[in-house]
Amino acid sequence: MTVSFTTDTLGILAGTLTTLAFLPQLIKTWRSRSAEDVSIGMFLMFCTGVVLWGVYGWEIHALPVIATNVITFILAAAILILKLVYEWRSPAPTSENPNSTAAIEAEPITVATAREASETTLV
Repeated sequence: MTVSFTTDTLGILAGTLTTLAFLPQLIKTWRSRSAEDVSIGMFLMFCTGVVLWGVYGWEIHALPVIATNVITFILAAAILILKLVYEWRSPAPTSENPNSTAAIEAEPITVATAREASETTLV
């Protein structure tokens, strides 16, 4: 099967754009040191799919498919690794550290605290 130069160029351009789409997320995750909104399940499935696309590209001898999926895998795996590292390092919320990124249980609102709040807002 012969692929034209134009077809390969189109494949490389498409692969480059979809691969580079991960850079803003990777940079944001790295700079903020938080991957709280990144879904582990989605990235695990995505990385698996990218590996399969790479194998497919290898089988059909399509350099654009192989190259872009290898790079995409590296970027997506980096985001996944940062997600796991940041979750592992995230301290559990305590009374000394109430601003940790982990979930914090809210204090229940009672009738007395609601009355106090309404009295202070009326004054």
